[in-house]
Amino acid sequence: MSRRLVILILACFAALATSGCDQILVNEPSPMVVEGAYDTETRYDMETLSGALTGSVQSWESPEQAIRAQILKRFEDKYGQRIAGLIRTSYGQRIADDIISYLTELAPDWLLALPGKLSIVDAQMRMVDVQTSFLLAEQADGTIKATQIWNGISVFRDPDCRKAGNLSCDQINISIQELLDAEYPIELASSTFTGTYTGQNLNMTGHEVRFNYGRLALYLMTNLALPDEPGAGLQLRDVVLAAINCRGLAGRLTGDKGVLGWEIAGVQVGLSVNDIIGSCEDGVFSMINGFIDQFNVPMAMNLSGAIQLIDSNGDRLIDQLATRDISGELGATLLSGQVKEGPVSGQLTGWRVGELPEEIPEAGETTDIDDGVPIWESGDGAE
Repeated sequence: MSRRLVILILACFAALATSGCDQILVNEPSPMVVEGAYDTETRYDMETLSGALTGSVQSWESPEQAIRAQILKRFEDKYGQRIAGLIRTSYGQRIADDIISYLTELAPDWLLALPGKLSIVDAQMRMVDVQTSFLLAEQADGTIKATQIWNGISVFRDPDCRKAGNLSCDQINISIQELLDAEYPIELASSTFTGTYTGQNLNMTGHEVRFNYGRLALYLMTNLALPDEPGAGLQLRDVVLAAINCRGLAGRLTGDKGVLGWEIAGVQVGLSVNDIIGSCEDGVFSMINGFIDQFNVPMAMNLSGAIQLIDSNGDRLIDQLATRDISGELGATLLSGQVKEGPVSGQLTGWRVGELPEEIPEAGETTDIDDGVPIWESGDGAE
């Protein structure tokens, strides 16, 4: 039983000797109903982390160098260190040149330019829209416990679009399930806080939200590698392996004889097509794993603010939430051990589940927070 209702009943009994309970019940408005589930979206401005990725993630080892290193290692395993050293001196650059020639001729343009995409992802991550399920429950002391569970994340495909004043900008929409199913999954983010009333506002007490900023950036990097199929579920390692085509590369390096080899110090040495395929795949794995490891960037946001409680149709049932003053501090720990800290701000809008206005266009679209009109429904998530 809510504190408001208890006070009303006590007042009713106190008034029995005078005007009666009926008069009190008529004059006292019924309390607002805040409890319930809401579909919400929050836009976080994380300009503080601008440059965090480009400043901490080093470009990956170039494919030709990574693959050449594995080929030379296989020569060493098979023929010893001395022979491998002579091959490195006499033919190492030629092997690298043949690999880069093959990649330049047959591999997609993005493969050699992928590290350059990092600056785009860095800019996309400055403004993140998070779709959440928002549960409000009244406590015995009259406070409200709020639980937020993330359902999806969206970023602007072109980070400069919104800055230019456009209200219709294409977004990359990612469901939490897609992030959980990724080769390097992002942990499911959720948070709780206690709220107190001030007028028509629910004040959010300070609370912490954690997620891996770097892993989200890594997912976007893969998305950029597949611009025509966002969210296709492919992993960056798989994409790079397909783009390099180790079997085709092995055929180029071994030629008609099917062997990459020479006479070194009077000894015939060589690697077969299968040897080169294995070396190529090992090189790709080494290159990608070293790159991916740098995207482990845990982040925590300490947030507070006031949520406006809106009864849009006068039935004493809160059906809309809105705020533009979520604020706090964030901190991200880079691979180098450096901690990048600074302010973070946000704005939230949402509707009680089942109370979306009739004019909402299509379910599954993201919220245009600038206009304060949420247009996604629970269960649809992101594209």
